[in-house]
Amino acid sequence: GFLDSVIKAQRAVFARAAAMAPCILLWDELDALPNRATLSPRGRDWWTPVIEDFLIQIAATPPGVITIACTNRLQDIDEAMLRPGRLERSILVEPPATAEGLAGILRFHLGSDLAGTDIVPLARVGLGATAAEAMAWVRAARRSARRSKRNVTADDLLSAIAPPDTRSPEALFLSAAHE
Repeated sequence: GFLDSVIKAQRAVFARAAAMAPCILLWDELDALPNRATLSPRGRDWWTPVIEDFLIQIAATPPGVITIACTNRLQDIDEAMLRPGRLERSILVEPPATAEGLAGILRFHLGSDLAGTDIVPLARVGLGATAAEAMAWVRAARRSARRSKRNVTADDLLSAIAPPDTRSPEALFLSAAHE
């Protein structure tokens, strides 16, 4: 958009949060705002006022508004955004470390589906996955069950976690011989 419109919209978000205090103001995908240290000269004239206004607005956030931001790329965030008084604390949310932890996340997203089914063995198959991946598996399992006009089964969830290998026997042989 036009620079003035973007800055006005940004300020409107902060003003709305101030009017709704106490509240939490969440900025998702903070890395969409480029880091001034690595900003290309091509877009510098446009981005610099946006970033600097963002910094001013965060610093001027009134009491009662807690500003938090999310990113998968903390290393790309402008250092000034991470200074005290702004977004000073970083909390890393890692994937669950145990199958039981992943099973708890799956259970949350499954709701009443697969009630009474021990899903820890299924979680072991997907260990290392994030909560977002677990949510996507549950959605895929539900889609599969809907297509077949039946309730979700453990096999639906397992197929979402570890899709079956659909390669031909020849392709499997070539892969095995290569490895």
